[in-house]
Parts: sequence; structure tokens; C-alpha cells
Amino acid sequence: MAGSTNGAAPISPDLSLEDCLNRLDGKDIEAVEIASGNLNGSSHCPVDDLLASDVTCRQYKQTVEAHGFELCALSCHSNALHPDPEKQNRYLDVQHKSIRLAQKLGVATVNTFSRCPGDSSKYANWVASPWPDENQQLLN
Repeated sequence: MAGSTNGAAPISPDLSLEDCLNRLDGKDIEAVEIASGNLNGSSHCPVDDLLASDVTCRQYKQTVEAHGFELCALSCHSNALHPDPEKQNRYLDVQHKSIRLAQKLGVATVNTFSRCPGDSSKYANWVASPWPDENQQLLN
């Protein structure tokens, strides 16, 4: 599930999806956004497994709904305009998989972000926060 002090990492990535949902039970929460990869990680969303099996996908959605939550969005923050072609391709691959998975799950929203393509071959140059980590490298 997305959400942390920096807005990037899943809450309790060391817990299973079921254990994380159990922690949210009874907290007046109606919907969850689950991280599906890239800078967010995907500890609660095995994207490739879910894309590969309709049964697994259906069970996954039922797990969320059994706790009374709506799966309102997937989250795969990255930089689709990254100046490093290898990173850009990796980010886009996860983003495209997340979009296909959202469609399969019946989820209308995939949250991403994009930044500037940058003026060097290594880093984008829009530093508005200390995250992602490469922003610190760029500032240095």
C-alpha cells in the first residue's frame, strides 16, 4: 500500500498484504492505493503473477474487498522521461504493466509521476524534494 512520510514507499513493506490490511481494519479507511512497482516497490502487489493468472487476480481483489476496502488505485511512481534510456525503459515497462493490471482488476486509476528529462545523461534536473534518492546525488 502506498503511503509513508515521504510519500514514496509502501507502508509496512515487510508485512504481507493480508497483514497490512489487518492493520488498517477498523481505522475508518474506505479505499487503498497499492504500490505496483518502480520507486514505490511492489511488496504488496506481485504484478507479473497477477497479470499471468485470472484466478490469482480475482483472489487478490477479493482479499482487499474482504476487509471492506475499495482498491481505488495502483501506484508506480517513476520518471518516464528519465534521461538514462535504461532507467526510462525499465520505468515504462513497470508503468505499462501497472496499467494493464489496473484494467484487469477494474481499477480506474494508476498514479505515476513524471519529471523533466534533464540536462545530463544521468539525472533529471527538477529537484523539488529529497526523494527520489537521485535528487540528493544531483544536488551534490
